[in-house]
Amino acid sequence: MKKNILHLKTNMTNDNLPEAPASVTYSVTTAKGYPILFTLRETSGKDLLEKMDAVEKVFEEKGYKPQVRQGFAKKEVEYVEGKKCPQCGGRMIKKVSKTGKPFEKCENGRWNFQTKQAEGCPFVDWLEPKIEFNKQAPYADGDSIPIEEYENFDQHLASIKNE
Repeated sequence: MKKNILHLKTNMTNDNLPEAPASVTYSVTTAKGYPILFTLRETSGKDLLEKMDAVEKVFEEKGYKPQVRQGFAKKEVEYVEGKKCPQCGGRMIKKVSKTGKPFEKCENGRWNFQTKQAEGCPFVDWLEPKIEFNKQAPYADGDSIPIEEYENFDQHLASIKNE
């Protein structure tokens, strides 16, 4: 199958083209759905604006549509109702980690991609059951777990909470 190629010729060569301090590039789709890049160059901003107005009218008359570039949509932030950060008083945000663990964090905490460090409020609540014990002497209060209860550890935690 032979393709037809349209060649545009001008009497100017690249050597004698003036520098174009003002330019604009349009990315449009023709009425038949073909994408086109169209660049205008002018020596002044005023001349460029006049040409842009004329070109945009022609595009509209011929049914050309602008190609809208879509970026990543921002995720909608889900706030935790009635819960404030205990460190700074900011609102808490519901999130899920990369490993799938749910957590809540303060809205004032951010990650700086340039310095690769966290900034603002560092508070994070990991929403998992927390076992509190004395790290210096974990068995000082006599609350050790018999080996048989390791198999039913969840039941043991529930019995401790009920006491």
